[in-house]
Amino acid sequence: MRAKKIGFGLIMLVLAAMGFVHAAAEVSPKGMGLVVETPTTLSASTTSSRVDLLSRPSLRQDEVTGALIAGRLPESLLRDARSAFLRDPLEITNARVLVLGSTFADDADRFAAMRLAVALSRRDSISLLWLSQQFAAAQDVDGLLRNLDALLRTDRGARENAVASLVGVLAVPDGDALLGDLIRAEPEWEANFWNAFVRNPVALENGARFFRQSGLKFTRMEPYLRDVYVQGLIDSGNIGAMIEIIRLTPDLREGISDLANGEFSAGTGDNPLDWRTANSGNFVARVVPSSNVLEINASPGSFGVAASRIVEFDGAAELSIALAQPVADPAQLTLSAVCAEGEPRLLGAIVLQPGESAGRARIAPGDCDFGLLGLDFRVEQGRDGAIFEIAAIAMR
Repeated sequence: MRAKKIGFGLIMLVLAAMGFVHAAAEVSPKGMGLVVETPTTLSASTTSSRVDLLSRPSLRQDEVTGALIAGRLPESLLRDARSAFLRDPLEITNARVLVLGSTFADDADRFAAMRLAVALSRRDSISLLWLSQQFAAAQDVDGLLRNLDALLRTDRGARENAVASLVGVLAVPDGDALLGDLIRAEPEWEANFWNAFVRNPVALENGARFFRQSGLKFTRMEPYLRDVYVQGLIDSGNIGAMIEIIRLTPDLREGISDLANGEFSAGTGDNPLDWRTANSGNFVARVVPSSNVLEINASPGSFGVAASRIVEFDGAAELSIALAQPVADPAQLTLSAVCAEGEPRLLGAIVLQPGESAGRARIAPGDCDFGLLGLDFRVEQGRDGAIFEIAAIAMR
């Protein structure tokens, strides 16, 4: 099967997070003392530990690219590695030292030799790291993903850094299906992956495509992580990606259609497409748990969008807002509906002036399926501030 290709620019992305190698090079294998013995008197396992210990200082990472570079090794150390390898061919430490420290006709031969070594055992993180670099350089996305999967399973200490490289592969679409299959197998690193996914710019840009092509459900993530991801999409202005995720996730489509009764809920955050409140140094917006009223506590001279949410249209509708108390003077509250697809366009708005506590507007979305409701306010200078108490916002 022909290897799928990735862009060369991904190579540095994949390698940049692999900073654990220096630390590993400074740690002696457990139980390995610095007692000097001749190789003939050492067991295969002890010789392997000694070879591993003495070879690690030769490993370094390029300061610019982060690539793992193996320096020259003494012939005596390579001889010890060969001796231990012949006695225990399944101990990959010896094979790794021989592959990285020996002379080969070309890099392709060294690459082939390391693949054979890793085929015997996939429990050496340095070997897997080196292979990951080679797969990235060869632009082989399938080989890269499978190797990163093995690295993440092998080395818990590498997960935080290596999983960032795994998420970075989302920059190209060819790996979506395979990455989906790897995650469906419920690997130990899945939780690390989603934690990195929701905050990664590459995932924010390409996440909708990943869910579509991998077949994974957005609801596979924990609710609080879905909330973080949706907020990231909103902050980056990527409403189109959020709409595509909604279309792929029936459970979310049910959640965005619950505006009929107009009530707010402090809730548990299970629905990432519910009302999202904002806070700044000049105002605080929140749903009050005791009353389920949306409250905006604003300072004099403050203004901004205090709350917003995605809605799905099903033809023309009536938008309404009801306050627990009339708008104070001098202040203003505006509820607007904007088409969230393509070029943003205003579909309707309700403006409440001082003394008003309710309003209605007819929405004719036309060919717009999804919209963004925004609740913004303005408090003029010259008073102590204002508190807005919104009892309900409904769309029927």
